[in-house]
Amino acid sequence: MGFRIEDGTGQGRYARVDSDNRLEVAALTLPLIAERSHNGDAYSVVGEHTIQSTGTEEHVLHIQNNNSNKHVHFSNITISAETSTLLDVEFMVATTYTSGGTAKTPVQLNRGSAKLSGLVAYDNSSNDLVIADSLEEKFCGAKFGSTMTVQMSGGDAVILGPGDSMLVQAYGTSGDVVGISAFVYETLEVD
Repeated sequence: MGFRIEDGTGQGRYARVDSDNRLEVAALTLPLIAERSHNGDAYSVVGEHTIQSTGTEEHVLHIQNNNSNKHVHFSNITISAETSTLLDVEFMVATTYTSGGTAKTPVQLNRGSAKLSGLVAYDNSSNDLVIADSLEEKFCGAKFGSTMTVQMSGGDAVILGPGDSMLVQAYGTSGDVVGISAFVYETLEVD
C-alpha cells in the first residue's frame, strides 16, 4: 500500500491539499535579530558626530568586539545625515582604538534581559576620538546629499569575530551632522 495525501480540511490535525495535490501550509517568519533578541543577545549602538573641518577624514563611530568566544553580526545600520553639500561615509575594519571619544553603552533590545554585550563603542561627539586605521580596509561606503537617511541591511554581511573592530568615518563640510544606529546580535559561532 502506497503513501497517499488526502484533503483533511476541517478535521482537526489534518492538512489542506489543493487541486494540484499540493499541501497548503502557513508559517510565521521573524528576522533573525528578533529571535536573538528573545534570547537577550541583541543590542543597538547609537553614535553621532558633527564634522569639524571641511574635506577632512573624521571618525564617527568605533565598535570593537571584546568577546573572547562570540561573533557580532550587524543586522542593519541606519545612517542619517544633515549636510550642506556632499557627505561621504566609509566603513573600515581592522582599526584600533587609541584614545578619546564618548563611550557608548550597547542597549539591550530585549528589555526583560539583563545580559550585557561584549561590545565596546565610542562615538566622536566630543571631537577627540583617535583611531589607528593604518590598514585602510574599507568595505562599504555611502554618499549623502542634503538631508537624508540610508538604511543598510546586509543580511548579516558584516560579522566581527573576537577582537575585531569596525570604524565609521566621514568626509564632509564643517557643520554637517552624521548619526549612526547599528543593530547587532551576538552568537557563539558564525551561523
